[in-house]
Amino acid sequence: MKMNLILHPGHPKCGSSSIQKFLYDNRATLEAKGYALPDRFFHFGFEKNSDFSIALPPVQFFARIYGQGDYAALENRIVNVIASARTSDVHTIILSAENVSGFPTGPIHALFSKYFNVQRVLYYIRKQDDFMLSAWQQWGHKTGRGIVEFCDEQVAGGFPDYLENAEMLKSHYGNDILDVAPFSRKVFHNGDLIFDFLVRTGLDSIIQPQGVEIIENKSLNPLTCEYLAKFPDIYRNKHDNLPKINLEKYKHTEPWLFESRKDYLTQMQRKTILDRFDAGNRKLHAEYFPSISYDLLFGFSDTGQRGDEDHLPSPLEKQQIVFLQNWVQKWLRFNKFRTFYTLNMDLLHKMKSYFSRSR
Repeated sequence: MKMNLILHPGHPKCGSSSIQKFLYDNRATLEAKGYALPDRFFHFGFEKNSDFSIALPPVQFFARIYGQGDYAALENRIVNVIASARTSDVHTIILSAENVSGFPTGPIHALFSKYFNVQRVLYYIRKQDDFMLSAWQQWGHKTGRGIVEFCDEQVAGGFPDYLENAEMLKSHYGNDILDVAPFSRKVFHNGDLIFDFLVRTGLDSIIQPQGVEIIENKSLNPLTCEYLAKFPDIYRNKHDNLPKINLEKYKHTEPWLFESRKDYLTQMQRKTILDRFDAGNRKLHAEYFPSISYDLLFGFSDTGQRGDEDHLPSPLEKQQIVFLQNWVQKWLRFNKFRTFYTLNMDLLHKMKSYFSRSR
């Protein structure tokens, strides 16, 4: 008999961190009911070498699998997992990994559908203009791209292509298993993401989300990101969060650093983005959630958005930019010291190693 699987493959920037935090905070309750979560290396509690000292999903594990194309390693891991699970009381695996929703991950899903009895695949999608703003705040600005350049690139490349991803998932699991769900508080069950996730996956009979506090992974506000994009050297890569962590020291005296500013995209930018994806969105709407108003989910509204003429910084924004100018100068000096220190420590360790071998 096959092991059951409940799969949440994202999409990125659609509440995955909140869902994962809730699941791993409640791992003991789930395991007592026969549901198992993987550690960050795709090992489980019923295996001897599992490590939950850091409660993270296996996102990097899957990134390495499809990055290297080593699907034989994944297949071997799955076979071992299922064999080990037979000696435990586990009947269902719950897997949340936001980087297995994209089209290139098809071979991973082929293995999941081959070895598991897949109960539910829950794929959240988010209005593309909101997604692009959030993705730019988290990753895009770190590569030196301003919001206009980043959005233009995404629109030209047709990313994110929810329809292509949904078609890929459907090809492996079928529409009876696949649930494509809007990431919108307007349509969540009880207006709550975690409650919505539990209801859609059938886990609401196992865990009740009442009283759960979800800690948001707040991004730097768009004005801050726009300014920092002019200095990409402050980041080591697009996943470097040290500058953000440093700026968190100022969040009480400079609370604007983490304001959401959902109005940062102009009316024209939002309309251009939504027009580009309108055809795909309509197909998804017709197939997966036709009872919900299309305009409620994907319609363009200029309410609360900046006009295209509102591009000059306000007096308050000018003050904020002065703060950022001073902070960037300090951070760049710190970066030079950090680089110098790291290089010299590496050299010192090599010298010690050399002389110890020479004795």
